[in-house]
Amino acid sequence: LELTRTGGEAEVYVFDPKYKLDSEGGAEPGDGSPKKADVDKMHAYRDAVRDRTGRRVVTYAATLYPGHTVTYGTDVAALRMYPGEESKLHRSLVLAFGRWMRGDRE
Repeated sequence: LELTRTGGEAEVYVFDPKYKLDSEGGAEPGDGSPKKADVDKMHAYRDAVRDRTGRRVVTYAATLYPGHTVTYGTDVAALRMYPGEESKLHRSLVLAFGRWMRGDRE
């Protein structure tokens, strides 16, 4: 999701769903925790995606999965997204987008 401020500066929010079935080849057994590889990918998105001037543009990167919400600082997270429990995801998104609405960059 790309949000552009009035002055034209863009910020990107990355949401990457990670739902795996046991029947999928190579699926790891689930213990309710986010997978390290999935969280590492969110860190990579945050650090690697840049604009033409080289400025980092990813403000927030989160994997969406059926486990518990886990945050890694203010800009990387694994967010619980489970049918029927939308209010939990909503609270996490309000926190993430609230920073943008207030104008907080870091």
